[in-house]
Amino acid sequence: MGIDRVRQALEGKLKYEDLSEAERVSFQLQFGQIFSPDVEAAYAALGMQEGAVGSDENGRLVRREAGGRLVPIE
Repeated sequence: MGIDRVRQALEGKLKYEDLSEAERVSFQLQFGQIFSPDVEAAYAALGMQEGAVGSDENGRLVRREAGGRLVPIE
């Protein structure tokens, strides 16, 4: 595994698709560390808005309704 290749991908200089499976795992682990708490809070707030779509704790695709209720998307 090449850490330089992973860094290049994180910097946008190398396509993710060009990484080996092991490099992709390393990329994914490091990618989450890039975001500051402010960015994480902004995304969390986005997910709380009516109409937001994402995955629930069971991995189902869901949409947030008014009042905060999550409804599975079929």
